[in-house]
Amino acid sequence: MMNRLLMGIDVGSTNIKAAVFTEQGTEIASHTVPNIPRQMDPEHESWLFWDPEELWGKVKQCMRECVKNSSSAGPVAAVAVTGMGMDGLPLDQEGNWLYPFISWKCSRTASTMEYWSQKLGTDKIFQISGKQPMAIDTLYRILWFREHKPELYGQTWKWLQIEDYINYKLSGCVVTDYSMASCTSLLDQRTRAWSKELLEAAGVKEEILPDIRASGSCIGTVSEETAKETGISPGAMVVLGGHDYSCAAVAAGVLEPGQIFDITGSWEMLYACAGMEDFTGKVQENGFKFESHVLPGRYAIFADVVSSSVLEWFKNQVVCRSGGGSDALWDDMIQMAQSADPVKSGVFFLPTLMGKGCPSIDPKAMGAFVGLDGNTSLGALCRAVFEGLNYQFREMLAAYEKISGRSVDQIIVCGGAAKNTFWMQNKADISGKTLIVPDNVETTLQGTALLAGVGCGCYPDAGAAFQKTARGAAVYHPQKTEYYDRYYEKYYLKLGALLKEFHHSIFQEFKA
Repeated sequence: MMNRLLMGIDVGSTNIKAAVFTEQGTEIASHTVPNIPRQMDPEHESWLFWDPEELWGKVKQCMRECVKNSSSAGPVAAVAVTGMGMDGLPLDQEGNWLYPFISWKCSRTASTMEYWSQKLGTDKIFQISGKQPMAIDTLYRILWFREHKPELYGQTWKWLQIEDYINYKLSGCVVTDYSMASCTSLLDQRTRAWSKELLEAAGVKEEILPDIRASGSCIGTVSEETAKETGISPGAMVVLGGHDYSCAAVAAGVLEPGQIFDITGSWEMLYACAGMEDFTGKVQENGFKFESHVLPGRYAIFADVVSSSVLEWFKNQVVCRSGGGSDALWDDMIQMAQSADPVKSGVFFLPTLMGKGCPSIDPKAMGAFVGLDGNTSLGALCRAVFEGLNYQFREMLAAYEKISGRSVDQIIVCGGAAKNTFWMQNKADISGKTLIVPDNVETTLQGTALLAGVGCGCYPDAGAAFQKTARGAAVYHPQKTEYYDRYYEKYYLKLGALLKEFHHSIFQEFKA
């Protein structure tokens, strides 16, 4: 039988990517284009959107390049989509979008979230959906849209997440999977159906939500129009992927309860495979969430915090403006960070620029540099940012160990940050844990392609897909832990608590 080619598409908040893999997991073509939110409302410059036509155009561009560069190996048999979870948009009966995707980077729904989560009850929301209330969750976007755009809400036929919208454009099918449905705060995790109780309490009609199917299910084939525009075969299967880090878990081999991995991109997710028996109050108390895995009968306990987006902010707003701009800017930042002595600099960074996610959720938290003096170098600031993100990781990990009641010794690490050897070694040093980085750090794309392979019959299930495609890995052992242990306890953990009241005051006066 001919070796079938599988395509994964990742609609991320920094980049949109596509890649083509063989059944053995070898990447033979890929393409990436930047993705940035737009200011599409002149009356509200701080409101950030994703332009649906622009997103779809970039997906098609990535597909075209991948098909062109893999054509000598044969046609693509199946395609699956992954990406960021909560951002969605309304469609009318003709399938036209009524309002663009509200980006997770836009905080306009914070007051909506506060009001409705108090009305519904945060405990009730968690006990049903497994979700901690966050302003970016789909439920609060829908409620904001209903309140502020009632005439458009009245025309809404379906509300689709970004991945579901791309699948709709690929195949004309309107459907979602369980991991994406988890992002809405409207899925009952125990029944794996839309929660009638939450829908009724919020006054949202179930019919605007798509049907739910299992990840790895074939939902249709690529339309003739899309085939003409991208070069992909019109008969190529369109298979349900899922939430980005859940797809990455497949390629990382995180398939059984208790296995844990960390994926670091724009956001960092500490993710553990779980069973329904792990759906307890301890998860909620420690700032974690509980959602459906892309694997049948599996769930996930996870926490998420903003990560690489903080480094992007630092690069654009501090390093570039200091005259440090170059084509190898990331390399410059790493070299500067490596050159700074963590024992002598005394500079610490609180990375909660976009609120705190775990172990105590605080949307009003903000970031801070402390310990600056007239001798503080740009390198010391660079190192402090990396260290602050890694202290944040250690804090999440400690919360997970509290939930699970067991010590974690090894962690699989994936995502774009896993390519950064300085970041990974510093993460091992600060956490005191051994990190395992698979040779293919693009696990999100590969895991999505593996689900496409399950849907088209290349593999009987995700476990078999992983076994067929698993590769080697780099290993980072902790080396310098003594002073990091002390700095974590003495400085990092105290920073947020000491600045909390001050930051809340600033938030209310300047940010709300």
